[in-house]
Amino acid sequence: MYRQIEVHPDDQPLQRILWRASPSDPLDTYELCTVKYGTASAPFLATRTLQYLAQVEGHAYPAAADAVNNDFYVDDLLTGAYDPQAAIAIRQQVAAMLKTAGFVIKKWASNVPEVLTDVPVTDLAIQPLHDLQDDQSISTLGLVWDIKCDMFRFNVQLPLPAAVLTKRKVISYIAKIFDPLGLVGPIIAAAKMFMQRLWRLKTEDKKPYDWDRPLPPRSQDTWRQFHATLHVLDQVRIPRFVAVPMASNIELHIFCDASESAYGACCFVRSENSEGVNVQLLTSKSKVAPISTKHTIARLELYAAELAAKVYQKVTQAIKISTNTTFWSDSTTVLQWLRSPPNRWRTFVANRVSFIQTSTEGTNWRHVPGV
Repeated sequence: MYRQIEVHPDDQPLQRILWRASPSDPLDTYELCTVKYGTASAPFLATRTLQYLAQVEGHAYPAAADAVNNDFYVDDLLTGAYDPQAAIAIRQQVAAMLKTAGFVIKKWASNVPEVLTDVPVTDLAIQPLHDLQDDQSISTLGLVWDIKCDMFRFNVQLPLPAAVLTKRKVISYIAKIFDPLGLVGPIIAAAKMFMQRLWRLKTEDKKPYDWDRPLPPRSQDTWRQFHATLHVLDQVRIPRFVAVPMASNIELHIFCDASESAYGACCFVRSENSEGVNVQLLTSKSKVAPISTKHTIARLELYAAELAAKVYQKVTQAIKISTNTTFWSDSTTVLQWLRSPPNRWRTFVANRVSFIQTSTEGTNWRHVPGV
C-alpha cells in the first residue's frame, strides 16, 4: 500500500539513502520516491491518501466513500451491510474506486459466501479448498474472525514464562495480549494492575527495579499463576453481530465502576425484535488508578463515569445509529454531582462533571446497586 503513494518531490530528499553492493564499490545516492514502511508518518499518509481519494471520487462511488472514510484501519477494511446485495455493492464500489489510485484490494472474506461469488480465487482470504475443513478463520486487528460461525475469538500465543522473570520479560508478555475491542477487559485490567505494581517495586536502597533485574520471588509466582490461566482465552467465542436481525429497537447500556486499584466502563447493546430480546457486550475500557495522587473512592467513581462518557462518544461515532442510551453507576455521590451545575463543585469535580454532562446530553444516568 505504501509504495503506491508518491512522496512530494520537495520531501523526497528527506528520504535520501546511501547504497553500495559491496565495500569496494563507490557509494551511490538514492532518494526514495514513495512512502516507506517504518517511518513514523507512513500510517497517517496512507490513511490521509485514502480519505482524499474518497473526497475526490466519492461522487462516483458514494457507498465506497462512506466505507473508506469510516471503516478502514490503515490497509484493513472492516465493513458490512444488512443484506447481501448491499454488501456486494459496497465491495464492488470500494474495489473500483481504490483501483483508480493503484490500490488493488485482496483477501476478501465474508460470513455470507454469496457476497464473494464473483471475486477471483486469488483475491480471497480463504481458498475454496478449505470448505471441508473446520478452521475457516482470518486474523484482523489482533482478533481472529471465525467466518464459519461468525464469531470472534482470541489466539493468545504466549511462550512459557522464562526461568527468571524480569520487568522486561513480563511487560513483553503483557504486550502480546491484544484486545482492541475490550472484550476481555477484566484480563487486561489485571495485567495493567500487575504492571503498575512492577513500576512501584523498589530495591533495598529504595531505587526502582532495573529492567533486567530478577523480580522478587513473590512477584514471579504471582505472574506465573496469572500466565498459566491465559490459555483459557483461546476458548472464548464472541458473536461478531451484537444485535438481533431486523431489530425494532436498539438501546445502549453503559456501566461504570471503580475500586482502589482500577476503574472501568463497559457498553452493552440491547436489541429486540418480534422474536425476542438480545443483550451483548460491545466494548469496554479500563484504567489503573493513579499512583501519583491518592484519590477517594468517590473521585475514582467519577473517573469511571468520565471514562464511560468517552466510551459513549467512541461508540456513537462508530455505529452511527439512533439509540436510547442509559448510563449506570453504583455511586450515589457521582449521580448527585451530575445532577447539579458544575460551578457548585471544586475544580477537579467541576471539570469532569462539565465534560460528562456535555458529552452525554440527552441520555439518562441511573443508579444500580453495588455488590
